[in-house]
Amino acid sequence: MSGVLNVGSEGIIGLGFTTKSTGVNRALSAINLPLTSSSAVATLLDSYPSLPRTFSVLLGRDPVTGHGADGMLTVGGYAPGLETVSHSPHLSRFVPAGYADQERWTVLADGLVANGQAVRLHSAFSDAPVGTNVALLDTGTTLSAVPREVADAIYGAVPGAFSVEVLTSDYSHDWV
Repeated sequence: MSGVLNVGSEGIIGLGFTTKSTGVNRALSAINLPLTSSSAVATLLDSYPSLPRTFSVLLGRDPVTGHGADGMLTVGGYAPGLETVSHSPHLSRFVPAGYADQERWTVLADGLVANGQAVRLHSAFSDAPVGTNVALLDTGTTLSAVPREVADAIYGAVPGAFSVEVLTSDYSHDWV
């Protein structure tokens, strides 16, 4: 796997959709290895057809160090003690017009509270309903690809944080 990692693959576990354009398949192609025919989650679910076709990701953080800890991936079930999540409303995937070829976990967000304050949402996608935003659910990145007002609401309340405009492209806004 070191060859796959050396060519910049992201999302190595394969939580995304089955497509030849995944980071894993691009990395395999770059080093002349055969492409995968399905994602890791799809392969696991296909191997156990009696299981519900669900997966969940629980991201944990050590309260002392702030580093990741006690994360969990479940396939065909739910994390012990969190089974009631199955009774929560299910989010339907929303694919913005013109993005059908990009297999991503995108849903509509109709509200956001950052640091106890409601943040008004508006989307750059014209087909998203008024008052919503298209949210990308991505466990493979630490980047917060959010509208400026959302980033400002979240990071602006962090003591010592400051906005940096010059580190990235014109369409990006970063906080340090």
